Amino acid sequence: MKGRVWLLAGPYRLNGDRRLAARAREEMFAAALFPDWYPKHFLDTAEMTATLGVGYDWLFNYLSPPERLTIRQAIVTKGLDPGIAGLAPNGRLLKLHNNWVQVCNDGLTLGALAVAEDEKIKAAEIIGLSRSPI
Repeated sequence: MKGRVWLLAGPYRLNGDRRLAARAREEMFAAALFPDWYPKHFLDTAEMTATLGVGYDWLFNYLSPPERLTIRQAIVTKGLDPGIAGLAPNGRLLKLHNNWVQVCNDGLTLGALAVAEDEKIKAAEIIGLSRSPI
């Protein structure tokens, strides 16, 4: 998903080819309709949050307000909300002894920054938790 969205939305930003934007939007909507982004294996959740966050930002002017809302809600409910739980004190992400915390923080932060204008409180919470020392 990440490769498809980034490789479609990125060139759209550079050359304005709306066919690329349309296909990236389709990919993002498919992900937005998943019941969840597999928080059991949180790397998947974080990567999908990053993917939709970058796509949301790069396609912002192309997307209609209802499309933005659908994607933004997916970022929040399927990415940021589980991320807040995982990064909270005693959250399961902080108990890992590998590079997952950094990768997850990165993905959650990209999602948070993308929706920060409309989701100030959740975005600030994710960014604050991501900056907290372990």
